[in-house]
Amino acid sequence: MAAKKTVSEDALETRFVDEYLVDFDAYLAAIRAGVPRLQAKPKSKVLMSTMAVQRAIIERVDAMKPGDIATPQRILMGLMREAGKAAFGSDRIGALRSVHEVLKDLRKQEKEDAETAKQGKKGGVMLVPGVTSLTDWEKAATTMQEELKKKVTE
Repeated sequence: MAAKKTVSEDALETRFVDEYLVDFDAYLAAIRAGVPRLQAKPKSKVLMSTMAVQRAIIERVDAMKPGDIATPQRILMGLMREAGKAAFGSDRIGALRSVHEVLKDLRKQEKEDAETAKQGKKGGVMLVPGVTSLTDWEKAATTMQEELKKKVTE
C-alpha cells in the first residue's frame, strides 16, 4: 500500500507541474518549485515518474491551445537552452543560428503587429460585378477599386 502524500508533497507536485509547463524542463521546474539545486535532478526524475504529475501534465497540455504550447518565446527558450548545452562546434552554431532566426521572426512579427495597430485594420472585399462584357467589367472594377482606395486612405 502506497504511503499517503502530505500536503507539502501535494503542493510541490502542483507547483512542479505549473513550472514544468513554462518551458517543459523538469530540472528547472524542480528548482523553480523550491527544490534545492543539488537535489533538483533526482527529485525532478521522481516527480516526472509520479502518476499524479503525469496525469496533471497531460490534462493541462490537453487544455492548452496549440499557440500556448509552442509560442515563439518557448521555442526561443528551448533553443537557448540547447545552445548552452552544446559543448562546441556545429551543434552550438546550429542552435544559435536557430535562435537568431526565431528572434528575427519575432521582431518582424512585432513590427507588423505595431503597424497594424497603428494603422488600424485596412482592407476589404472587392465585389465582382455581374456584367456582360470584359470592357464593362473592367470599368466597374476600376470604379470599385478607386472607391476602395478612397476608403482606405480616409
